[in-house]
Amino acid sequence: MTGLSGTSCLLTKTIGKALQITGLLIKNGWQAKLIQSNEGFNLYNLAE
Repeated sequence: MTGLSGTSCLLTKTIGKALQITGLLIKNGWQAKLIQSNEGFNLYNLAE
């Protein structure tokens, strides 16, 4: 770990892939959250 903090986003083409990735992240001790809609998101707050 490099000491960096923040969040990351993974985009997938299918919900099936998103479920697989979320499951693998959680299984390996990472915090993960599957978000299926943009409710509660303000796209202006995102940075590339």
